[in-house]
Amino acid sequence: MPKHARLRLAPAAPNAVSAGRAFLYPPIQQNAPKPAVSLNDICQPKNMKAAQVRIAAIVIIATMVVWMGASFAGGQLGFDIRYAFLIDLAALAAFFWALIVLFLTWWPVTSDKD
Repeated sequence: MPKHARLRLAPAAPNAVSAGRAFLYPPIQQNAPKPAVSLNDICQPKNMKAAQVRIAAIVIIATMVVWMGASFAGGQLGFDIRYAFLIDLAALAAFFWALIVLFLTWWPVTSDKD
């Protein structure tokens, strides 16, 4: 089968953003095996807390690495002190967001027990 025959083009959407563009979709397989974990399994409420905690942990780690790297680079390159405060405020905002997310996942939901 030729390579171009496996792809199908969808009609362009009527909105202004994607007008005139065609999007490529993967080929449709009739007897494709089902994946071991589906998207519905991942998005179930029992896994939502774990996903939120995982995202908060990634934000904390990434914020720490970027904060330390930006502070080091700012000191080496001689950035103005106001940029150091801007970096610190951005890091504090990310840490505060992660703290709120972790607190909300830890706090028991009592509205369902009434």
